[in-house]
Amino acid sequence: MAAEGLPEGLAEALAGAGREATGTLRDLLEQPSFTSAVLGFYHAVCWTDPFVVVVLSWHVLCLAYLVLCWRNTEALLGLWFTQLMLVFMASWVNEYCSASWALFASQDYFDTSGLFISTIYSLPMLLMSLVILARMTWQAGQLLIQVKSKQIKGELKAKHRREKAAKKAKAD
Repeated sequence: MAAEGLPEGLAEALAGAGREATGTLRDLLEQPSFTSAVLGFYHAVCWTDPFVVVVLSWHVLCLAYLVLCWRNTEALLGLWFTQLMLVFMASWVNEYCSASWALFASQDYFDTSGLFISTIYSLPMLLMSLVILARMTWQAGQLLIQVKSKQIKGELKAKHRREKAAKKAKAD
């Protein structure tokens, strides 16, 4: 028995667990903040690299198309489907670009976790797809309101006609 009333193995295990918890807490406190991680990412990317400029230009083009076709449901659905398919293929794009980055980029942005491809390539398209989905949901709600109001008006007209016919039948 240890002097503190605990078995020797248990006292050592508790002391080891305390040291491990202190180390884990220290590791958590030393991790960079979200802001510093974003700034680190921003400074790590060469924003004048032609590949990066092309990807960002693609997003600007898609955003312009989204704005211009805001009232055209079919065009928005086409953009939505195209963007989701491109996001779906992001892991394959990342693998291909990781293998042949020297052909089109000045540095290797394509790691196995896919941080660059997710942030620069997929995130803007997912955000635009979310906007399109919100627009389609709103349009569906408006259409439902129109259909329901026409249904109620039709039912009221039919009821009015039946009442009018019933009064006319009583009068005869």
